[in-house]
Amino acid sequence: MTDTPTTRVNPFHRVRGAEQSDADVDQLRGEELVGPPTPESAPSVPHPLEQVFPTIPEAPGALVYVIALHGGAGASTIAGLIREQAADLPGEAAREGHRTWPISSYSGMPMNVLAVARTHYHGLQTAERFALAWAAGEYRDSRLLGIVLVDDGPQLTKAQLKAVERIGRMTPHGWRVPWAEGWRLAEPTLKTSSPRVRWTIGRIRKLAQTPPTEGKK
Repeated sequence: MTDTPTTRVNPFHRVRGAEQSDADVDQLRGEELVGPPTPESAPSVPHPLEQVFPTIPEAPGALVYVIALHGGAGASTIAGLIREQAADLPGEAAREGHRTWPISSYSGMPMNVLAVARTHYHGLQTAERFALAWAAGEYRDSRLLGIVLVDDGPQLTKAQLKAVERIGRMTPHGWRVPWAEGWRLAEPTLKTSSPRVRWTIGRIRKLAQTPPTEGKK
């Protein structure tokens, strides 16, 4: 890309679409946020992009390719939960990557990609940059399932919740993983996860196993 001046992204100040009510923010409208299924159906990106992750060829085989959008995003935790949930499947359930966009080394075999970020300022800023780049068509030849935003503390502020609500609707699907105090002391597992987290991981598996032409549900 050229060194074109860019607009800084502030996830707490930048607003896309209508304002959310406090009730919407508190509930995050259920377990899952839904956005544009493809870049072509996403809102246009009016300003130059600040950063685009490099694409890398990957041998297909994993059900989901989990990418960390920044250090400490929680991608390893999410990938581990997917592996546990899909332990009954043959082959590799989840493969991890960091700040890259994977494309299949075999043509005609798009990979399922899941992006992960934290809900602190840097995490949400990076998540929004990623979503904008996806909407601009920078990430192709693989299928983005959605983005997982992992709580960075026991209680999010209203500004964080609004940002989660908005950013979660910028990709095909958005999920929020609440803070789990027990994960600080022991390895995260589905057994020690909340029902919401178990539902989310099962939903990601279902989406990954469903061809995109079959719809969202």
